Formats: sequence, structure tokens, C-alpha cells
Amino acid sequence: MGDRDIAEKALEWLPDIFADIVNAYFVIHGIQRVVQPDELMDTKERSVYVSSGDLRDQERDVVKLWTRAEAIICLMGFENQTDVDPYMPFRVFGYEGGDYRYQLTQKGARYPVITIVLYFGTEERWTANRTLYERLNVPDDLKPLVNDCRVNVFELGWLSEEEEQLFRSDFKHVVHYLRQVRIGKERKMLPDPLTHAPELLTLMKALAKDDRYDEFIRQAKIKQERGET
Repeated sequence: MGDRDIAEKALEWLPDIFADIVNAYFVIHGIQRVVQPDELMDTKERSVYVSSGDLRDQERDVVKLWTRAEAIICLMGFENQTDVDPYMPFRVFGYEGGDYRYQLTQKGARYPVITIVLYFGTEERWTANRTLYERLNVPDDLKPLVNDCRVNVFELGWLSEEEEQLFRSDFKHVVHYLRQVRIGKERKMLPDPLTHAPELLTLMKALAKDDRYDEFIRQAKIKQERGET
């Protein structure tokens, strides 16, 4: 696992960051729901499947249970992508199938699974097929028999300036940076204060491939240990 993958997961795992990303996606897609950080619960990030008679595991990037009044609303997972993956519908179908299969081994209520692909690419839009039907070119007469799978892609670097303003957490710095890279502007961070400075700056270092962030990260960790903001 590369430093960038680790940095992405470390930031997105934080409840306020996770909720902020989901809420922005909801608004952009007309979903009138709001996720509160304290409604999110950590859960396992691995599921198993059988291939050629052998058990294999598959790891999701970040996954949390969304709960309210002690009831589970759904399981939500993020999958991070820097490059366009034409086989994403296959992968998402596998992840979600594993999640549903896991529910069969547990007692209690059953719940839906949502996957959002966070696309960090800035050089091209997500051009790959977003459904299993499209990827497999399923004939119309067979579609009633073939289960489809839709990929929810969040093209972070391709959001408009207005959509960028939807983010309230430290993740707005990531979206702003990606947008600046995409439109070819000077890559300056926003002046807004940071809540999770070590995690955010570590990801920014990985995105920019700039070791000059190391000193800022070191100072941020010292302040964090002292309980300073």
C-alpha cells in the first residue's frame, strides 16, 4: 500500500471528514439527507469470497455504519481511485456482495450498502462505464435476468467552485487543491484553519509529492500532542 493510499484512508476515516464527503455528494445528487459524524460507527473493512475453491479476502478502503437511534440506516464505503478503472462495476459488485454475505452471518436487522468511488484524477473525467450492464453490453432481452450494479463516482477535481463550497471539513482543502491542479492555477492552500492538521497535511504532501510539507506535519503533530489547535 502506497503512502498516498494510506494518507487518503487516514483522513477519510475521521467521522467529520467521512460525513462531510457523503453530505456534499448527497446535496449534489439531490438527496435530502444529512449524516452527522456521531451517527457513524466503525466496522470491518474486509470480506471474503471464493475463487477457484480457495477463500480470498478483499479489503475496502474506508467503510462505516450509518446509524440513528440505535438503528442501522446503511453501510457506506469509500473506494479511492486516482486512475479510471473500467472494471469498477465488477469491483463494487464484489465488495457489496461480500458485505451482504457478511450480514447473513450476523444476528439483527439487514441494511442496504452504498459505495461511493472518490476519484482523485485531474487529467481526465471518469470516462469508463458506470454500470455492469454497460460494461458487459447486456442484451436488452437478458436484462430482466441479469442483476445490474451502478458505480457512484465522485469526481472531486471536477467539481465547480460552487460545489467546492459545500465542504465544511478539512476535506475542502483537498477538493480545492485538486480543482486548482485541474484548471492549471497556482496550487495554494485555503487560509481556513485545520482541525486535523497532521492527517490533512500528510495527504497534501502525498498529492503534491512535496517533501516541504514534512516540517509543517512535524509542527502539527507537536501541537496535537500538546492539545493545541
